[in-house]
Order: sequence, then structure tokens, then C-alpha cells
Amino acid sequence: MPASTFSACLTCGNEPFDLPQPIILQASSLPADMDLFRMEDAWTVILATKRFVDAAARLKSDGVVFRERECR
Repeated sequence: MPASTFSACLTCGNEPFDLPQPIILQASSLPADMDLFRMEDAWTVILATKRFVDAAARLKSDGVVFRERECR
């Protein structure tokens, strides 16, 4: 959908579809005690650990697509 269709969020001011490309994660900023979380500045992105992805695969979860992201 074109970004012109949406306006900034009235609550937080986030612009829709305004994600960095590519998404590169800073290892030191990731929570160590969670397997599923969101980015602070890109709350529409849901991040999962390898452990979570493996568990979803074992449970044969469908309808979810996982994409690996670089972490530095």
C-alpha cells in the first residue's frame, strides 16, 4: 500500500512503512531474557530468537514467515 494512504500515528508519531533497509540489529541492545520482542523505533517489526524459530518449527506452526536478520 502506498505510504500516502496513511498518516503518522497520533499517539507516538511513527510514520507508517518507514523502516530502515536492511534491518541490522545491534547485539548489545537485544534483550537476553526474551525470545519474542519488538523494536522500539519500528514497532511493526516483531523479532524472534533462533530458539523461538526452532520451537515454532517443532510445533509445525503455519502462517508465519521468519526472515533472518544480521546482528552485529
